[in-house]
Amino acid sequence: MSFNTNAPRLEYVATAGQTEFTFNFKAYETSDVDVYLTPNGQLADETNDVLVETTDYSVAIDGDNGGTVTLVVAATAGDKVTLIRDLPYTRITDYQYGGDLRAEVLDNDQNRQTYLAQQLEASKQIFIRLPLNLQSVSATLPAPVPSSYFRWSADGLSIENDTTIPTNVQQAIDSAAAAVAAQAAAEAAAAAAAASEDDFDDTYLGPKASDPTTDNDGDPLNAGDLYFNTTDSSMKVYDGAAWNSASVVAYTKAESDVKHRSVPMKVKATEAITKGDVIMATGYNQGEDAIEVAKTVNQTDIAVGIASTDIANGAFGDVFTRGLIEGLDTSLFSFGDILYSSGAGGYTNVQPTGAYQAMGFVVKNHASNGALMVDFTEPSVTVTNTANTFTASQRGTVTADNDLSFDMNVTNNFKCTPTGNGVLTFTNITAGQSGNIWLDNSGGHAISAAATVFLSANDLANINTAGIYFLSYYSDGANVQVSATQATTSAGV
Repeated sequence: MSFNTNAPRLEYVATAGQTEFTFNFKAYETSDVDVYLTPNGQLADETNDVLVETTDYSVAIDGDNGGTVTLVVAATAGDKVTLIRDLPYTRITDYQYGGDLRAEVLDNDQNRQTYLAQQLEASKQIFIRLPLNLQSVSATLPAPVPSSYFRWSADGLSIENDTTIPTNVQQAIDSAAAAVAAQAAAEAAAAAAAASEDDFDDTYLGPKASDPTTDNDGDPLNAGDLYFNTTDSSMKVYDGAAWNSASVVAYTKAESDVKHRSVPMKVKATEAITKGDVIMATGYNQGEDAIEVAKTVNQTDIAVGIASTDIANGAFGDVFTRGLIEGLDTSLFSFGDILYSSGAGGYTNVQPTGAYQAMGFVVKNHASNGALMVDFTEPSVTVTNTANTFTASQRGTVTADNDLSFDMNVTNNFKCTPTGNGVLTFTNITAGQSGNIWLDNSGGHAISAAATVFLSANDLANINTAGIYFLSYYSDGANVQVSATQATTSAGV
């Protein structure tokens, strides 16, 4: 009887609609062939991928030459089909004492034992094992310790438990936590900026050809709302019932003072202050019941109002937090310009980058009798559409980018599912930028690293194996340092 020397295992990557898969190893019974199908893009699962004979497939045996497995439902392109001989480890031949010892029976029995040995040899190829010629090393595993992992001892001769977290894993954990905190801070800053802009937009409705009936959000009008009528070139104010021209409303001196000082605040100057200076609070004088103030120094200082008169150092005076102020030099600005605190007690019509405070808008431009409508009730905010330096954590959005080339100007966090081989690289490399990459290389595509990407050989080898990985990176402005975890799975199973 001939002996089939072929290995008892065959692997296929199916084509679309493929149903037949041949095998060239010896099988005695149809039940001797185990069939596994791993769907395209998924990780192998020995429990869920095994198929059931008759329900999922049938087997036709061709003597000693092998046979054919036919699927009931055709495979899809990229499915991985594995055929494995699985003879039961039992004795089926019983020799009788004094009975005939026929060559065919003996040969068949010896062949079966050899086929069983083949199965063991094939299984050994997928086991983790030590080199056969390695000396004085024990592969005995220690007793399990919760939440620990195995590592080689310092002398490299035995395996031991370790509960410490490796530095690169801790760095990945810290990076992920920092990213979460940064995103929360960025969203909070964006929300504050949007709320501040919306509040100002609801008071000054901007230029319009006719009297509006709602504010810019479609909400009811409020007394004090303003807009510029482009038909008659006049500023109009809403009194709660109708729109009136702000330029023709007559006031007595007392009424004018009340309007101009709609929200006055008693202050004590800690330095010489000039009318029109933008003021910030520096403290509170308990004995004299007054807020101590000085001119703003930086655009990020939170201003509380504009000085209505000159105030000597140590003297008392008023600042306006909200209302109409006249007698100012507004010649550098145009009617309707929105003004922002610019530091050094001044203001500008150019929206600053980073933190800023909108303080009002120009009602009249004039070298000595200009007028501003001011509102300092909102704190300073931070814009998120310009480059800024933050002292608190920020978080960026996750951008899908499947070509393995990551643009640092787009975001700092990416999710990548490559569809083919590629080169891990970064563009617009920025000093100090760090981030994370969710890499789903379930397709097992070949990945290399660009010259500007610093990645250990072990990490590069790992991400070339089919699986899902977590990458973290940091840039010094010229190159990008990247670290990668081992392949990860849901809940670690």
